Amino acid sequence: MMEQARAHTEHLIQQKRFEEADKAILGLELSSHADAKMLWHMGRADLAATILEALPQTPEVRIDLAASLTRSGQGARALEVLGDTPGGWFSLRRANALWHIGDSSHAEAEVDLALAEGRENQDASLTVPAVWQKGELCLEREDGKLALLVLAEGLKISEMIGKEADPYLLAVLSEAHAYWGSKRKAYQTALKALERSHQRHLSFVRAHLALHRAEPQHDLLGVLAHVRDLNWPFWEIQIMLRLGQNDPAYALEALEKVRQIGIFGLMDKAQDVVTALLNHSLNLGEE
Repeated sequence: MMEQARAHTEHLIQQKRFEEADKAILGLELSSHADAKMLWHMGRADLAATILEALPQTPEVRIDLAASLTRSGQGARALEVLGDTPGGWFSLRRANALWHIGDSSHAEAEVDLALAEGRENQDASLTVPAVWQKGELCLEREDGKLALLVLAEGLKISEMIGKEADPYLLAVLSEAHAYWGSKRKAYQTALKALERSHQRHLSFVRAHLALHRAEPQHDLLGVLAHVRDLNWPFWEIQIMLRLGQNDPAYALEALEKVRQIGIFGLMDKAQDVVTALLNHSLNLGEE
């Protein structure tokens, strides 16, 4: 009976009927690595992490646990799980965790290691996410030109293996176009990313942020509620900072969230948004 219930839940996930799947998992006894993967695909990283922490810490479990911890706002804990174990996937997970806690310089060193291994082994499954992580780090420096060059590798790999371009990569590519290129192309690329994604995939959130970059009137409030429901605090902060560029209440809320969960590496970014808004308000007052 339990296996049938699990199979039914997996079927709901495959059909992207996530609200029904959320209800279905309440009746399941979840304890395996496969169960954690199922929860991850449902966007429930915090629940996946709880299962993974109780399992024997094989390399595969540690890699997935680090991803789940990072997504649920525990980047520092993810780094502890990963330690200094060598290997492309360990480097990629370290890069992502470091980026989430605001340590972009060390993140770049780690993602370069992941890229090198992915290229050497011709491993598209490793190289493509490493490419978009590298692209994110370029965008953080507002270097859209370099981001475009980096992301072109991911597009080429997709073409070579006969697959559609990864929707997250497309979302990052859209923002690169917004910084260096055509806003129209940025908008079209973001729409394509959104079309290829689904609500419980991170690319859904990233595509909405890209749409907002290309078209500042694009509504992010629904996406903010969505990431709060899924407990993805890093992305909650990113959305509030974006909204905070026009509304100081969101900027201050983002700053408080950074303090609350201890992602102090993002403190400067949050304070910069608040300061820019205050300066803009003062300038308007002088006119």
